[in-house]
Amino acid sequence: MLKCGKTVICEKTMGLNLKHCRELLDIARENKIFLMEAIWTRCFPDYEILRKELDSGEVGDIVQVYATAGCSNAEVERMKSKDLGGESISDLDCYPLQFASFVFDARCPKDTAALGYINENGVDLSMGCVITFETGQTAILSTHTRSDFPNDAVIIGTKGSSSILVPYTVNNA
Repeated sequence: MLKCGKTVICEKTMGLNLKHCRELLDIARENKIFLMEAIWTRCFPDYEILRKELDSGEVGDIVQVYATAGCSNAEVERMKSKDLGGESISDLDCYPLQFASFVFDARCPKDTAALGYINENGVDLSMGCVITFETGQTAILSTHTRSDFPNDAVIIGTKGSSSILVPYTVNNA
């Protein structure tokens, strides 16, 4: 599309590695065409509503976010191949990660710890991650390609908590 002069908004992830991304960026620059990586769920009206609720202080100061994304798709052919981006990290992790980033206003993390399960083909099937911020806030994120997770999020604040059943992931949309 870029070589044909068409603007491209690429749903996560733009490339499977840095080399792929640079190649796409080079083509876009050469053709003076707009190229952007995006997560389509961020365009849902629910995010505008959620931002207003968070800004209202209803749950107080946010101290933790817990978010999951999981669906039974490990048997889908693409999900069996690392070369095709068939990994929990490439396919699902972006949704809880972008949600936490949204809630915490894109603050830079202080520390990150993650664990997962990698199968015999080198494809990661699951991931659990804890992210801490300088302010003491934490995000606990979990994804899996062999189990249907609730695909929800919980925002915990000093005045209460809020369960988010918005379609923040593809699986709920």
